[in-house]
Amino acid sequence: RRQTQIITALYGDKKIKKSFTLEIGSMVYLIRGSHVGEQGKVEKIEGNKLFIKSGDNVFETPKEAIFITGKDKSEI
Repeated sequence: RRQTQIITALYGDKKIKKSFTLEIGSMVYLIRGSHVGEQGKVEKIEGNKLFIKSGDNVFETPKEAIFITGKDKSEI
């Protein structure tokens, strides 16, 4: 099962602008845990665990701790 998050505009016509699927290479923003506020790229997916590269560091986090912001580069 693929995880998809939808980015919507909070104003205007409120139509879906883009959608992103969680996959290797996805850009993410950490919303929980010890890396909250960091941005990074998904390097590896193992079940519910993600391995995120942020700068020179790679760390593990659960899928629930991220918000997908784009594919290959952040769209927000």
